[in-house]
Amino acid sequence: MTIKFRYKKPDEDVSKLIVHPLIDSNTILSKTSDNFRWSASVAAFGMLLRDSEYSNNYSYDAVVQLAQNSLIWLSPSVLWQAGKKIFRDCAGQQYLVCPALV
Repeated sequence: MTIKFRYKKPDEDVSKLIVHPLIDSNTILSKTSDNFRWSASVAAFGMLLRDSEYSNNYSYDAVVQLAQNSLIWLSPSVLWQAGKKIFRDCAGQQYLVCPALV
């Protein structure tokens, strides 16, 4: 797979193309980083909310489990971890309005 994107600085008129090939190393999910699993849980949650054809029969329970597995209890960023926990709880509620934020 190849990712292609363009960007330009605010004071420039012409964008620059960046092409970056991705190589699948076939790493099993449990061996990925906490941040990868967190990002995957957020992406899966969004696909479920949109009823995406690419959600591969993923469930809200699987999203919550993935988010739970991404939490680091001894993180230097307590606020970041709190945000992860709120997302996990909201995904578990399966609602667009999260009770933790009301």
